[in-house]
Amino acid sequence: ILAGEDISFGAEAKVGGALTLYVDDVDEVSVPDRVAPADRVTIREIEEMKENAPELRREVEAMGRRGLGAIVANILTGVVVVALAAAAAVAIAPETVAHIRARALAAPGTSILAGFVAMSALVGAAVVLALTLVGLPLVPLAILIAAFLIFAGYVAGSYILGVGIWTALGKAIPTHVPQKAALAMLGAAVAGVVFLIPFIGWLAWFALVFLGLGSIAAPMLGRFAGFAARG
Repeated sequence: ILAGEDISFGAEAKVGGALTLYVDDVDEVSVPDRVAPADRVTIREIEEMKENAPELRREVEAMGRRGLGAIVANILTGVVVVALAAAAAVAIAPETVAHIRARALAAPGTSILAGFVAMSALVGAAVVLALTLVGLPLVPLAILIAAFLIFAGYVAGSYILGVGIWTALGKAIPTHVPQKAALAMLGAAVAGVVFLIPFIGWLAWFALVFLGLGSIAAPMLGRFAGFAARG
């Protein structure tokens, strides 16, 4: 819904849903088909907006509720996926997960830095492959690996956050897989709420992914640093 004295559309403008315009002169405003087809466009005089103010307010509030519902649904879906992935990781490699958790909780700042370095190296490698042209076919593989590591970092970071919150409450770390998966759910739920905060949430998401990724990649980075030092 747009209202104004002068409305124009940029070259890349596109509306995926219904478009309602409130303007001074209906005859002077038109919407290109590339923006939205005519059957999804309604143009009215701006005076009607004042008359329909209560109805418009209800429509906007309804759109807000639908948007909030989608956000909540996405968070809940993410929580369930994280819990399942964490449960699988704990069941398959409990000792490795324990080492990752301990490493991150002992030095969270170092783990976040290690995650940043690991992701930067991977993204840089993809760029270099693309520039060489010879390695261009490997770029999709590098992108898939990056996506997998981001997901792994998110799962690990959520589990670490959940454990950190749990231990901060004076609780002992559980030993059974379902309880550990529940801690991952706790971390993912808290992270999901924080992510809703403008700007801060986006930075928190990066920090969580880097935390998990860094705790996973730290041993590899340590061995590489040792090799470089010996060389």
